[in-house]
Amino acid sequence: MKVKLLICFIALSLLLTAPLFVVIEQAFAFLPGVNTDRKNSKDYQIVTVHSPGKAETDSFDCREKIYLEVKNLPQSHYVLEASWVNPKEKQQEYTKYEFTGNYVWLWLNLHPATGGKLFGGIDPSAGMGDFIGRWKVSLFLNDKFLGEKVFYVLC
Repeated sequence: MKVKLLICFIALSLLLTAPLFVVIEQAFAFLPGVNTDRKNSKDYQIVTVHSPGKAETDSFDCREKIYLEVKNLPQSHYVLEASWVNPKEKQQEYTKYEFTGNYVWLWLNLHPATGGKLFGGIDPSAGMGDFIGRWKVSLFLNDKFLGEKVFYVLC
């Protein structure tokens, strides 16, 4: 009897508080990065790879081209914006790309500072010091926050 009463109490509590969570979620939906569209948030994938179509990775060599793929979008016309933020928390690159489809890839290519190419054969990290560490790319699709991906550049 006590177990049945406890189960009924829990079920009633959930029924009464569930609408409150929806109201709270909607109240904060205006904040950047809050995605209340649960269906779309589970459909797409954001991955970093060594080349398009390859296995996902989150670490790259400092002289390697870094690819970002956005997969499984609903078939449509989009404007994708990407803000690539370097380990010093400064925007390194900004990409804006218009496309139609359900898949897109873009890339970041790092170039050594002046003199870095000269010593690159001896020290692969020469001129690349500002690029080594934790990177972040923030993505916006049709002016709405899509997601963020973190990856690492190593030498």
